[in-house]
Amino acid sequence: KKRWYDSSQFVPVGQSGFKRPTKNKGQDSLRVRMLNTILYKALSDLLTSHEVSADIPDYSVEITKVSLPEDFSACRVYWKTSWCSEQDSKIQQVLDKSAPRMRYLLISQQVIASVPPIVFIKDKQYAALKEIENLLAIADYGPSEESEHLPLSGKDAETRLHSSEPVEGRERPLFGIDHDTLHKQIEVYKQRSRDPYLQGSSSGQLTEEQLDTLAAIRKQRLIEKKKRKSKKVKDDDVTPKAFLLASQLQTEEEEQEEEYSKEK
Repeated sequence: KKRWYDSSQFVPVGQSGFKRPTKNKGQDSLRVRMLNTILYKALSDLLTSHEVSADIPDYSVEITKVSLPEDFSACRVYWKTSWCSEQDSKIQQVLDKSAPRMRYLLISQQVIASVPPIVFIKDKQYAALKEIENLLAIADYGPSEESEHLPLSGKDAETRLHSSEPVEGRERPLFGIDHDTLHKQIEVYKQRSRDPYLQGSSSGQLTEEQLDTLAAIRKQRLIEKKKRKSKKVKDDDVTPKAFLLASQLQTEEEEQEEEYSKEK
């Protein structure tokens, strides 16, 4: 007996299972961009020449870009507006009539392998940008800089002249520091540091209560000094010379205390 084997299904030769190689989108986009630039240069040259029509150079038509779709069904050519509706309509009619002739010339010159039908379109994006620029040029931004430099009349001109004139004989301070005032401040600070009593009185920040408390503290210190010195004088081992010195110091301190009370 013969054994049965599962055979694969028969596939006709025309409908084979081979897949077409997929194209990379990046390569396609690069190719389309190159073709757009080539067609842009070729069409710009044709629009300035008399080969297509004798009327086209008179309108001085400028194209902004050329766009080819992925399926290469048409060649879209965008042109700049002339800012006149009647002029734009005439330009559109002339371009539509000249489109087949331009395509024929491009094919005959072998610019690219196959040239799709050419379609001329007015560039609305360029028109919108141009309109915005015109509006910004007309817009009111307030007083211009020229109005600030207008000639003044009467007293205003004299005051501006006197204020702008530099004072003769006066030197500009180095690094923006007035050295005269700085030296005066240093002298005042030195005097205050030499005399602590003057520093406390000239500060001007102490109130009457604080001054009274300060006087009381000074009195207390003087009394404590007197007590200490009196203890030393009462000591048995005091010599006559030390006694005389202590009494002299005591009299000097009493005189200082009287002067301080008078000044207060």
